[in-house]
Amino acid sequence: MSADKTEPPATMFTSTGNTMMLIAQAVKSRVPLADAIRLSVEDRRHKPDALETSLLRLAGLLDEGHDPKTAIKQVGLPQPVVGMFDMALQNPDFAGTFDVLAQLEVSRIASTQRLVMAFSYLAFLCGVLLLSLLLFLTFIAPHFVLLFREFDVETPWLTKFVLNISQLLSTGVLFLAGLVFVAVLFVTQRLIFPRFWYLMPMFGDIGRRHCVCRMLREMTCQVRQNVPLPRALEQCGNTMRNAAYRRDCFDAAESARKGMSFAEITLHYDWLFPEWLGPIINAAKSDDDLARSLRRAAETAEMQKDASIHCAQTLALPLFITLMGICFGTLVLAIMMPIMDLIKNLTTL
Repeated sequence: MSADKTEPPATMFTSTGNTMMLIAQAVKSRVPLADAIRLSVEDRRHKPDALETSLLRLAGLLDEGHDPKTAIKQVGLPQPVVGMFDMALQNPDFAGTFDVLAQLEVSRIASTQRLVMAFSYLAFLCGVLLLSLLLFLTFIAPHFVLLFREFDVETPWLTKFVLNISQLLSTGVLFLAGLVFVAVLFVTQRLIFPRFWYLMPMFGDIGRRHCVCRMLREMTCQVRQNVPLPRALEQCGNTMRNAAYRRDCFDAAESARKGMSFAEITLHYDWLFPEWLGPIINAAKSDDDLARSLRRAAETAEMQKDASIHCAQTLALPLFITLMGICFGTLVLAIMMPIMDLIKNLTTL
């Protein structure tokens, strides 16, 4: 579904998306940028958040006559928001460009909140399940270990596996290993491999599709305004929240400066563009054809993103039920198998 045809419900907006959309609407109504910023935070001026405080500081600098391109970098705005303002200011149609970027921000927030609403209850259930498993393995399973040793019952491999986990929990080794694993994931995601979360099944696919939609929408806006390809790609990179995608945009911009065509860039940087975009771009005869092709590609990518979100929402409950069945089924089998052997041994005595 096209982003310029669908407006997410107002209840799904967070502060960033709502504020950006209000600024865009005011600017499109020919309100000066400083006044548009004040209008967007009017209802919360008595208690602004960090973003709104920075925006009010920007409005003050604009009133003092500072250069907008310099001012937006001095007020402490988040990097993606700075990129949004910078892209809009460098393009001929500031109002139209900022409106597209604001809609993309709202779309991102709406997609995120759809997933949060769909998985919050299941996340709570998973937390309860995990806590129940930890309590069972920590406080109950050790009693079965003593029972099996007292009656000299041969334990199957599944029972040994569960009891070994219980012993690791009781000694704290597994807890420390979990902390190390979480720390490694955090360092890997933040410092070493920023694309880490986009490799995850299901959620990673949604994140990648969102970035593709953003690239196609922003490139459509840039092509319509005849922005040179290297600068367009660099401006797109400034609006990206993920460091890996931002770096890919800058690399693509550098490749464009060296003479690589847009079609070649779409094939080479497959994280930024869908693999089917190259032939579509080659078929475009003019900039207008290219803009229309990119717009249709963006609509297709957005439908694919919505389908991925719907698929994740549909599969969430069955996957949780399957996981719960596997966990508790494993525990029941691990405990009951040696108990059945114990009963048989007692009946033969």
